[in-house]
Amino acid sequence: MYCGGNPVRLVDVDGREINPIYDLDGNFLGTDDNGIRGEAFFMERAEFKQNMSPDVAQKLNKGQSALRDEAANEKYCNHYAGIKNRTDYDGYISLDEANDWYRNGHGAPLFADLTKIDLSAFRSMGDSKVGKKYTYNLLYWGKLEDGLVYGSITFVRTPNDGVRAYADRYNFDMKSWKNPFNWGRNIETKIGESKAGSGQSYLIYFYGTVTLERSLFAD
Repeated sequence: MYCGGNPVRLVDVDGREINPIYDLDGNFLGTDDNGIRGEAFFMERAEFKQNMSPDVAQKLNKGQSALRDEAANEKYCNHYAGIKNRTDYDGYISLDEANDWYRNGHGAPLFADLTKIDLSAFRSMGDSKVGKKYTYNLLYWGKLEDGLVYGSITFVRTPNDGVRAYADRYNFDMKSWKNPFNWGRNIETKIGESKAGSGQSYLIYFYGTVTLERSLFAD
């Protein structure tokens, strides 16, 4: 049944499902590694881990009937109905969307699809590098807008030439001016802050895995 059997008020207008995870009080917790598309799951708050495996989330899912009371069900339904209007519903966050959320998102996190970020400049050096972490400033790699939104991202190599990303904080912090390598980045940060205006920093969680092209020098 769709959201408590209320298909008149709560309509999935484009036929696409969403995949949020809620606690048993109806509070939105985050997503599994499928992002915000797919059926909603309900579990104990202590069992939730952001970007958890969809298989694990499915096993822990207690179903909507496990919500503690009608107030919890109403809270869930109201949130669920509004997800299609979220900035991150399509998995891509533009600079205008990022700045708008900075001003109006009250510090709540967003969820981005890693496969929608241009990582074509990166190459896999083989599976001996699985588990290695690398931090890159996307201002110097790929699309300019990706760099302006995400700045520096820490990636981790996964098997089969894959790469995943750790959460990134959207803010306008300044690095030490003593390091000349920070000068360009700090200037861009100040320009970005002037355009974004006053707001509250927030986390961007990445879901999904990108398969990199293998370098000619890979092991």
